[in-house]
Amino acid sequence: MALFAYNYLFSSGGQVKELKPIDICDKYVAGESGCEFQSDAIGGFCRLPDMFKCPVYDYFFYGTISVSQANTWMRCHRSYKHKYMDGIEVLDRMLNKNMKIGRLIHEGMEQIYSDKPVNVDYGRYFGDEDTREIGIVKVMLDKLVTLKRPYVTIHGEEIIEPCLPEEGFTVQLTDCPEIRGVIDVLYSEHFTEFKTSGNPDYYLTPHYLQSQLGTYFLSDSKLKYCTMKVIRIPQLKSSGQYKDENSDKHISRVRDDVDRRPSYYFIGLGDNGAWGKKFWRTEFDMDEIVERYRHIMHERRLAIKRGCFYKNQTACLYPNPCMYLQLCETGGMSELIYKYKEKPE
Repeated sequence: MALFAYNYLFSSGGQVKELKPIDICDKYVAGESGCEFQSDAIGGFCRLPDMFKCPVYDYFFYGTISVSQANTWMRCHRSYKHKYMDGIEVLDRMLNKNMKIGRLIHEGMEQIYSDKPVNVDYGRYFGDEDTREIGIVKVMLDKLVTLKRPYVTIHGEEIIEPCLPEEGFTVQLTDCPEIRGVIDVLYSEHFTEFKTSGNPDYYLTPHYLQSQLGTYFLSDSKLKYCTMKVIRIPQLKSSGQYKDENSDKHISRVRDDVDRRPSYYFIGLGDNGAWGKKFWRTEFDMDEIVERYRHIMHERRLAIKRGCFYKNQTACLYPNPCMYLQLCETGGMSELIYKYKEKPE
């Protein structure tokens, strides 16, 4: 698809001129169907070693967007640029403890719902000295394996309801970026999302879930409800009488506490073994969500055209410290903290 058919007009100094791809990217070289350096990979990437995302693609073709990209954009435009335009990400070992635990639990969940043995890669996030954190993940995964999964009755026989873990989707709407996402566990008429948190309340009200769940409901009109399965990360005291407690004893305390009050850690767990909280399609305003994606697209195009991805200093430390704070403060990318993402082939 030739980019020249997508030229736009903009005002500069009182005069209107035609906006061309070279105005968006000074490295643009016209080829038969666009820039010679644009990758064939879906999503618009650049083949040049010092470029990650193709700004011409995002400007003229509106690009792609996901829930996490939209949320990052709303929090801070500079953070968005670092992560999605420049391809800079935080090293796995430099993530905060709860994020590491959450990612490993999520990895184990995918294996469980794929009917595979649980075998997560602890070494990706933790070192040999992180025995407490590794022990916490093992305790939660051991419990997760025992929890009841959705069942259906077929020909009088009750079986585990068939599902598709980590199922991707694409939504293409008029005058809107291509919306992409991955649903944790997809069933024929509903889906399940897993979250891990030290404060699960955030994931138990539709107000805070509008963006993600509403987008997922957009992916298929047959989806009637979502079951949010929220896992509380254990945070037992390590002070006072437990100040000198070794890792084995701490993990044993965690296991005992999870076994004693499982519904505290697996939110909504009932006597019948089912757990989670349901949210229905009618609780979400999909029209508003679509309009927000469209508006973000126009803001992003303007930022690309002007080369202005400004910082939002009010979000640097709240609700959690931004992972790109060190990069913004120093202006340099430390290889001890960050790395460049690999571009898709």
